[in-house]
Amino acid sequence: MLRRGTALQCRRSVLLSGAVVGLAVLTACAREEPIGEGKTVSRSPLGPQQAREEITSLLDDAQYALDEEFAGLSWEESSSETTGPVDAGCRLTLPARRCDRYLGLDSADHATIEAVLSRALEAHGLPAAPRPAGGTGGWLTTSSSGEGITLGFRAKGFTELTVHVDLAVNCEDVD
Repeated sequence: MLRRGTALQCRRSVLLSGAVVGLAVLTACAREEPIGEGKTVSRSPLGPQQAREEITSLLDDAQYALDEEFAGLSWEESSSETTGPVDAGCRLTLPARRCDRYLGLDSADHATIEAVLSRALEAHGLPAAPRPAGGTGGWLTTSSSGEGITLGFRAKGFTELTVHVDLAVNCEDVD
């Protein structure tokens, strides 16, 4: 008789544990915003050619600012230019720029990275970059967006700068 009571008690514990785990998962999912609902992409008021020139200039300025602060950087393009539809518009992404140095490995450099990227961003009328922070997989990341333009910085073993602009035109209209 004692054995049957213990088995019943174990089953109840397993069911209760499963219910608690299920409730925790549902609660966590309920806090997340639905993907793609209620969010629209900020678009640049610039035309495609002006936008390309602006993001090229921003990327050049961000790279130059890092070069001034951290001597001996050597950059190369690590991807190609792409366009793709986004929220009834088109995203133009320039080739990413990569250097083989891991900027930000020393946490004392995080404030410097924030400052130099912020100067480049603010010179283009965009919001300052937040201090780089650890991200998924150990990446050190920061980014800033405004007027449909986003500049990204990430580092882990190497450093990479990215920039894209979201336009209010179809991708067929982007050269």
